[in-house]
Amino acid sequence: MYLAEVIAPEEQLKFKCEGCELEYDCVDYHTLLTNKKLAYFTLGEVENPQSNKMLPDDIIVDCICHECLYTALKDEADHSPNKELKFKLVHNNIGHFSVINNEREGGFF
Repeated sequence: MYLAEVIAPEEQLKFKCEGCELEYDCVDYHTLLTNKKLAYFTLGEVENPQSNKMLPDDIIVDCICHECLYTALKDEADHSPNKELKFKLVHNNIGHFSVINNEREGGFF
């Protein structure tokens, strides 16, 4: 199962999306995350869906913005037999299961 964990602004000084190269420093990112305008994620694939933690070997992308994450997961869903992808979002060590399918419009915010 794919697991996308929100990267806390305190974890590093600069953030740069590996997909679109959108870049912010930690102060600006904190403001954007607090106001639900931007989130950076670490994306991985875990065997245990109940887990809220990724091991280093589970990580697929170290830093990806919410738009690029949505696009990547939507592409995976579009190529699955039922056009649906279940995944888990983790923020502040709390996990939330979600689904991307043709009924969902837009991104995460």
